[in-house]
Amino acid sequence: MHVLITEPVHDSALAWLRDQGAIVTLAYEDAAWRESAGDVRGLVVRACPVDVALLDELPALEVVAKHGSGVNTIDLAATAARGIRVTNVPGANTDAVAEHAVALLSALSRDLVDCDRLVRQGRFDERFGLRQLKELTGSRLGLVGAGRVGRRVAAICRGGYDCRIGVYDPFLGDDTDLDATRFGTVADLVEWADNVVVAAPLTPQTRGLLDAGVLGRLGVEGSLVCASRGGIVDETALAELLRDGRLRGAALDVYEPEPPGADHPLFALGGTAFTPHVGYSSDRSMVRMGVESCRQLWALLHGGDAPLVTADSWG
Repeated sequence: MHVLITEPVHDSALAWLRDQGAIVTLAYEDAAWRESAGDVRGLVVRACPVDVALLDELPALEVVAKHGSGVNTIDLAATAARGIRVTNVPGANTDAVAEHAVALLSALSRDLVDCDRLVRQGRFDERFGLRQLKELTGSRLGLVGAGRVGRRVAAICRGGYDCRIGVYDPFLGDDTDLDATRFGTVADLVEWADNVVVAAPLTPQTRGLLDAGVLGRLGVEGSLVCASRGGIVDETALAELLRDGRLRGAALDVYEPEPPGADHPLFALGGTAFTPHVGYSSDRSMVRMGVESCRQLWALLHGGDAPLVTADSWG
């Protein structure tokens, strides 16, 4: 059975697939993968768009496995129309993404990027002219999204920094296990919070959720971190608020679009920190995402069960 993998995955995942007897083609190493495209029944993707054009090249495709959680790069309507099932592994990178978000939040509170620049540029004594650094201990942390990642961020910040936690998540329902103050609107959450971490998926409901009006309610001492998906935060409005001194800091691991242009308006501003969409990645998460996505793919190809993602379930 032929499986196509579009981007690098952990060696243990490749070994597992081959042990099952799969014929594995690595599109990122084999420019001639299209020669056998008609035989591909399983597809493993990371960031590669799964659109109509790609699906047209894979007429025998039965299953798409997302190496990770977000499926916003997969045309779920097109896959459904062709009877192609889509599976993902949303819990496999929870710790990695949550730890990355907290690292970015800590970097903002201590202005680590700006401090690093002073040392590297031989401007050590300018430390006395830095704006006042901040502590996270005892602060109010607002979480946009209280799924796996949001809950893990809450646990880390509550346990490590004694933060008070607030959440906005309209899908929480009557969940009583979450020790946090709930807010009915994202604007109310942002106004309450000292800092905000965006941990929601990109869906039609969350696209553009944090616009200029919402971001402005965070205040001059507030900082925002987004390590989930680009498109949720209005990056142009965020840059304007930072430039005008109406927001303290911003840190992004994700952008809209990706990759961002070198002239992105945030990149020239201080009080910021940026990483190239690597929050999902760690020594452990890459193994989990690779192996679990391949296991689920193989199960579905052989009549077994695995979690399925549809346009309705994703939002």
